[in-house]
Amino acid sequence: METVHGTSFEFKGIGVLVLGASGAGKSDLALQMIDRGGNLIADDYTEITAIDGQLQMRAPKTTEGLMEIRGRGLVTI
Repeated sequence: METVHGTSFEFKGIGVLVLGASGAGKSDLALQMIDRGGNLIADDYTEITAIDGQLQMRAPKTTEGLMEIRGRGLVTI
């Protein structure tokens, strides 16, 4: 398992990992995709594991289901 600094979500069955500097808009993009039917996997840090030749993403236990919204803090998604 490797932990990367990135926000991840699922959209139409495809996992997407967005990497970028703090304040680059990773969470904003994820919120827009969630608004269009996507599902949050992890915000800020994503754990990636290779299983049977495929990559799987999940949130660290401490932030599962949470997203940090600038100016509002942590919110449940």
